[in-house]
Amino acid sequence: MTNNVPEPMPIQILCDIIRAELVLNENQVLVYNQKWDIPPNEDLYVSLSIISAIVYCGSNVQSYASETGYTETKTIQKLEIIGIDIMSKGIQALLRRYEIIIALQSVYSQQQQEKYNIKICRLPINFIDLSYLEGAARLNRYHASVHVYSTLEMTKSINYFDTYSYLVKTNK
Repeated sequence: MTNNVPEPMPIQILCDIIRAELVLNENQVLVYNQKWDIPPNEDLYVSLSIISAIVYCGSNVQSYASETGYTETKTIQKLEIIGIDIMSKGIQALLRRYEIIIALQSVYSQQQQEKYNIKICRLPINFIDLSYLEGAARLNRYHASVHVYSTLEMTKSINYFDTYSYLVKTNK
């Protein structure tokens, strides 16, 4: 992020990759907790959530360039564990669950990772069958987790010490 122009968050990039590779529409791939109910059809739906995040490195660097003046660049490197839930009222989730992993290893995925400076680890932590949660009206539901490494950078102009207006009183 430079001068408050936000780049997409890693979870949004994963949504885009899954949507493009599985050929799903906007309403079929979404970020968790958006007050959304699964429609009463047998289509495939994917929900992504951030399970946990770890910041493992941070820095704050001030620099000077003659054309821009003094700037401050704050950077963190982080690891996010992103949960991917794939679900359907029919058997689409059962049949297509592994396509999520394939999508994350695609050429399009690699291009997006390079474009936004993120790294999606190649294999998920696990695949869990969560279908039993729905009881008698069995919803086919599976969960996988992936690790995503990313960098967040913010740059802004700062004043140098001689640009402050202040009064200094001395005893002389």
